[in-house]
Amino acid sequence: MPLHLRLLLPTPGLVGWLGIWPGILLTAVLFGAVHAPFSPLFAVVAGIAGLGYGLAFHYSGRLSLAVALHGAVNLSEVVKISSTVARPTPGVRGKAHYAKNGGV
Repeated sequence: MPLHLRLLLPTPGLVGWLGIWPGILLTAVLFGAVHAPFSPLFAVVAGIAGLGYGLAFHYSGRLSLAVALHGAVNLSEVVKISSTVARPTPGVRGKAHYAKNGGV
C-alpha cells in the first residue's frame, strides 16, 4: 500500500503519530469529508460510520474487518433503496398506463 494511504489509516499511521483518539477522530473526519460531495448530512453520517470503522480496525488490528463492515453498510443501503424503487406505489399508475388508456 502506498505511504500516503498508510498514513491515513488509524493504526499505526495517524494513531501512532497523534494517539488513539485523535488519530481515529481525524480519520473519521477525513472519511466524512471524502463523502461530502453527496451532501452535508451524508458527510456527517459517513464520519460517524468512519469512527466505527476506525475503532473496528484499531481494536481488531484487521483492516479486512473495517472493509467488511463498510461493505455491509453499503450493501444494506443498496438493498433498502432497490426495494423501495422496485416496488410500485399502490394506487399510482405509470405513464404507460395513461398513454394506453387515453389518460384515464
